[in-house]
Amino acid sequence: MKNLILFCFLLLGGFVFSQTKDSIISTEARAEYQGGDEQFKKDIMKKFRIRKVHGKGTFVTNVRFIVERDGMVSNIKAKGENESFNKEAMRAVSKMKPKWKAGMINGENVRCYFTVPLTANFSD
Repeated sequence: MKNLILFCFLLLGGFVFSQTKDSIISTEARAEYQGGDEQFKKDIMKKFRIRKVHGKGTFVTNVRFIVERDGMVSNIKAKGENESFNKEAMRAVSKMKPKWKAGMINGENVRCYFTVPLTANFSD
């Protein structure tokens, strides 16, 4: 049986993000998860199903998604070496319930890209 030794999120000082409103690259206010970055970490850990990840060792994936103008999440993608870890990371992000507060430029809601690096270490 797999035991989770370490499940931490390397957020490199917060979320790595950019935004797009057809090539706009700065915002007045970035999109924000209800409850902030710490709540996002807690919520994704609750949704992550460890038993669905196959293999041993340390796995890293980068989950990228868009926070839409209405606060919904779309275009969830994960890139990493372990496909089961990638799939579970995408599923966990998609199952998170609270909407986000959209990013803003000139008082108008805009789409924002987020990249969240996830790291986990699995052993027998």
